[in-house]
Amino acid sequence: MADIRMKIMQVLGAKSSGGAELFYFRLVQALQEKADVLCVVREGSWVENRLKMLSI
Repeated sequence: MADIRMKIMQVLGAKSSGGAELFYFRLVQALQEKADVLCVVREGSWVENRLKMLSI
C-alpha cells in the first residue's frame, strides 16, 4: 500500500500533496470497505487524468 501512496504523491506533485493524502486515505478506506472505488475516483475528478498515468 505504501508503494501505491508514493505513486499517487509522485504523480500529483508536491503542491497538491494535501489533496493527494486525502484522496489516498479515501481510496484505502473504500478498498477496505470493498466499496465502489470508481465513486471515490469520480469524487476526486480533478485527479482522474493524472491517475491514468498510474499502473495500479
